[in-house]
Amino acid sequence: MKTLDIEAVQAFVLTADLKSFTRAAEAMDTTQSAVSLKIKRLEDELGRRLLDRTPRLVRLSADGDAFLTPARTLLAAHHGAFGCFGRERRRLVVGISHHIVGAELPILLRRMKSAEPGLVLEIRVSTSRQCWMTSIVARSTPRSCCATTTAGAAVKSS
Repeated sequence: MKTLDIEAVQAFVLTADLKSFTRAAEAMDTTQSAVSLKIKRLEDELGRRLLDRTPRLVRLSADGDAFLTPARTLLAAHHGAFGCFGRERRRLVVGISHHIVGAELPILLRRMKSAEPGLVLEIRVSTSRQCWMTSIVARSTPRSCCATTTAGAAVKSS
């Protein structure tokens, strides 16, 4: 029986979602060439080309489109297998300025839930100033980390 490299499948899903080898590499805390190599090996293992590549564009091939949903299912099952031992639930608090909340937010929340089923996500929608003030308080809280994005969202993890 053949097995798939979970990291290669994760690299494929991230590259498909982000439409960039570089951004996928950043998300995986690795290099672009490592992500490219993982996906190439996955394609070789499957005997299918999953991504169409040009110097400026990465998009799913027909085979890649067919593989994406089962790949997500595999990753969710993999995360679930590790979670069955009662790992500590992680909590992520995200402060978003009401100026930038749009139709994309529910889509992003669904993606996060499928990628990290055990994650407790708390969304706080407020004014930019209140989000900024919350980020200042979060930075001084022990065992937490906070970042403010250029779009104005304060993200706190504990």
